[in-house]
Amino acid sequence: MVESLFREERTFQVAPSILIKDNLCKLGQWIYSDEASKFSDSHFFGVLRIAHREFHKQAGTILKLYEENKVDEAEGQLARFQDTSETVINLLNKLKQQMDK
Repeated sequence: MVESLFREERTFQVAPSILIKDNLCKLGQWIYSDEASKFSDSHFFGVLRIAHREFHKQAGTILKLYEENKVDEAEGQLARFQDTSETVINLLNKLKQQMDK
């Protein structure tokens, strides 16, 4: 999604102030749900919450920079954003492995 900012087609319209909120996407809704509260003692779940929050913070920052025509600065943030995205995915996989035991 954020990378599409740097291509011609921009297929979404969302304000950085909305994108930064980590409880509006499907994963965020699950993380803050009663269903997920049963994982509150899991180390992976706690780290996932933090990483997911950081993911949204970084995405909002990149979008804001782009909207301010600071494209080079926004592009400079992408590697860190991709790392955070991979961290979220890895934590989800670890949480699933923990659940499967």
